[in-house]
Amino acid sequence: MSLQRFIFSFKWVICLCCLLSFASHAQNPSLESATESVNPIETDAEFYDVFAGTVQYKNQELQLRRCSLGNNLYLLNFQNPEDKKQLKTLLQQNTKFWVNLIAQPNEHNGLYTLNVREIAELHTQQSCHLDDVLDDLLNHP
Repeated sequence: MSLQRFIFSFKWVICLCCLLSFASHAQNPSLESATESVNPIETDAEFYDVFAGTVQYKNQELQLRRCSLGNNLYLLNFQNPEDKKQLKTLLQQNTKFWVNLIAQPNEHNGLYTLNVREIAELHTQQSCHLDDVLDDLLNHP
């Protein structure tokens, strides 16, 4: 990369940083005025997130092993019994797969669970764990 192109790119990065900084520091109404003019919003909405990982059957329960360096384990509770059945069938067939689950996390006494609303994506013949990917690369030159 030429020096002139580097300087041009650097200027754009600086401009972008300035713009983002300005946007994040824009003036907001004070907390006092906001609480005086707006009533608190009351809602019974449930919040869900996407959890990616591989599924395993252990201790008579389905568990999600997150696709992260921490490899967190979550017990899975399904709102739709058909989703649970689908994952158990894949496990019984020894199919390699990973999933994206739309779920609500919970924690009780250090035990993490996911209340699964749906399977967002199912990726067969793949793993999302770095160690599995590296093993595949080393075993298949």
